[in-house]
Amino acid sequence: MHKLVGIMHYNHSGTGKLGSMFQRLEFLGDAVLSYLVMQHLYKITPPLNPGGLSKLRAELVCNQFLTCVSIQIGLVKYIRHTDMTMEAAIGRFTAWVQGYLASESSTPLPISTSATQIASARLFWNKGNTAPKTAGDVYESMLGAVFVDSQFDIHCVQSMFDITVISPWWWRFTSLFGGESMIYENPVAELRTLSYSLFKCVKIDYTYEYGLHGGTTATITYHSMVLAQCLGTGQRDAKKAAACTAVDKTGVHRDKSICSR
Repeated sequence: MHKLVGIMHYNHSGTGKLGSMFQRLEFLGDAVLSYLVMQHLYKITPPLNPGGLSKLRAELVCNQFLTCVSIQIGLVKYIRHTDMTMEAAIGRFTAWVQGYLASESSTPLPISTSATQIASARLFWNKGNTAPKTAGDVYESMLGAVFVDSQFDIHCVQSMFDITVISPWWWRFTSLFGGESMIYENPVAELRTLSYSLFKCVKIDYTYEYGLHGGTTATITYHSMVLAQCLGTGQRDAKKAAACTAVDKTGVHRDKSICSR
């Protein structure tokens, strides 16, 4: 029963009993996930400093990444709800992720001027529009359901976490740290660093458009040229996604003439 509720989004049952159970399992799963992530990170040698642990943890538990996990294991196909707008959003993001993964092996990494650009390319989910929150939440609720059904056996949930997160995804995160600290900058800082390194110029402008029904579109312009435009649930998400896209574009297209515009 708990596993069934774990993949039933609360919109399906409104504020009824099943909706409440979904939210309780999601809350529990979030706590379990945080514990498992920190346990894994704490074992890294040489040990990361507290700042590095915090940043790496944030990348591993963000909704963009958890949505990719849900997609890869096929969990999104079993989400039960009555929201057609959400279904369309999940479908679009799923198609984008699957398309990226399918083409990744044949697409070379951009020429890098810093260690963080390679790391940024591996965390491709940060470049896309904001993932539907439900698709990430359902993974957390599934962890919560497994935890309850196993009589709160953390080793059982640990096995699921290792199979669905660590084995298929951890290699993407190993380039984020070196020694005791993170070498990965957030995308906004990386774009500024990359622009100065390549062009000795940081004339980067961010503008935002706010949708009537929610959602924010961030546009990044560089000397009047649009580098990236991404949609997010809020300004912060939209800015991060647009910055990731702009980092890739700036690293691949090293045309200094854009600074003369």
